[in-house]
Amino acid sequence: MCRDFFLSTYSLSHSKLETIRRRIVKNCNPQKPLQEKEPHNKYSEETLKSVRQHIESYPKVESHYCRADTKREYLDANLSISKMYDAYRSKHVVESPDIPVAAAHKYYEIFCNEYNLGFHVPKKDLCDKCELYKIGELGAEMQAEKKKHEDCMGHVTSQRHQDMKIAEPSTLVVSFDMENIFALPRTDISVAFYKRKLNTINLTARVFRTKKAYCALWTESIAGRTGNDLASAFTALLTQIVSEHPDVTDLILWSDSCVAQNRNRMMAYALQYFLQENKTLKTITHRYCEPGHSNIQDVDNLHSVIERNLKGLSIMSPVSLVRQLKAIQPSNIPMYVKLLDAKKDFYDYEANTSSSLYSKVGFLSAKEILYTAANIHCLTVKHCFIEPPRTVQVQKKVTLRNNKTKPLPKPKHLNQKCHLSNEKKKDLTSLLKFMEGDDLLYMQGLLS
Repeated sequence: MCRDFFLSTYSLSHSKLETIRRRIVKNCNPQKPLQEKEPHNKYSEETLKSVRQHIESYPKVESHYCRADTKREYLDANLSISKMYDAYRSKHVVESPDIPVAAAHKYYEIFCNEYNLGFHVPKKDLCDKCELYKIGELGAEMQAEKKKHEDCMGHVTSQRHQDMKIAEPSTLVVSFDMENIFALPRTDISVAFYKRKLNTINLTARVFRTKKAYCALWTESIAGRTGNDLASAFTALLTQIVSEHPDVTDLILWSDSCVAQNRNRMMAYALQYFLQENKTLKTITHRYCEPGHSNIQDVDNLHSVIERNLKGLSIMSPVSLVRQLKAIQPSNIPMYVKLLDAKKDFYDYEANTSSSLYSKVGFLSAKEILYTAANIHCLTVKHCFIEPPRTVQVQKKVTLRNNKTKPLPKPKHLNQKCHLSNEKKKDLTSLLKFMEGDDLLYMQGLLS
């Protein structure tokens, strides 16, 4: 082959060709082209593996919101990538001194590109339907659905504004919602970031007229977030609210539309029984927000106040959490805070409900449910605020010999066992050395 033709074809110089020839003569491999060279600062697989292992060593915090809508997981709210990298460097130097440490930008790159992690538990703010309607052109059917959805939003907002204007002392408007889970201990101690935490649940309520806030707390070791659990916690708060307002005869409740927690037969029976046992009350009206559109801003604002006041504080146990919550005074009014008891405060409302009778209510689309003391066995249901209501009998009415109606049976205490995993117990036990006083006593009793 002609040398000049070869050099011009491959854009090689005479000197480059001569260098390759000498390397071959010396039984050496030709030098790799520049684009095939590995960078001199390329990280080894051991270094990259150490970064991944460190990121994966942090326990994930369960999200109350959007559980079915996303695969994203969450780390402790007190963490950040910067804090994690500092911990990685400190730990890596001690445990793997022979393996080079990854730079901060590499740690950040792996965290963002290889993991779907966040540092806070978000509340779902966007409506699925509204976002769907923004995509592309809508057909006639979708246009009709959009108009119906917007009309429902307007009816809910209008009804909410009417309730906010109620001035009668005999009527009380109460909003309630569950706050994000508290993973305790909440502390900046570096070793605690790698440990599994005790999930503590906070159900909050707020009276619109007085602006007073109420909190019911319980841990995952005694109950979860089932319909029975939420109904039990809310009736505990209602008991306190009614005791502080003895002249009230009518309650109006507002909550979100979560079927598993607020819109179900357990909550329905709990309110029926609560109305029966509180003789001063005549009616309870439970109204629901449009899914994806929260109209209970007073409770949302309360959650923001709580998070803002607890930010940066060391909270080692539910006892500390109760103490810190009592120190918060939204609208300059002390909060009522109760740590629920497993044996006294949780009831099995579901056992007293017939699925065949309560299924006629149509909880999935209900917008308003009216409970009346005069007709305790029936519910009056609206599926739209402007539509006429319908009455549904959900409990069999039995007349006794004295011509009195047999009362609803008292629900039994909930006999449930929510054991902590052995791994979580081990992690919590390892953190006891950082606790003292009431925090230590409470956690020792919990783990014993």
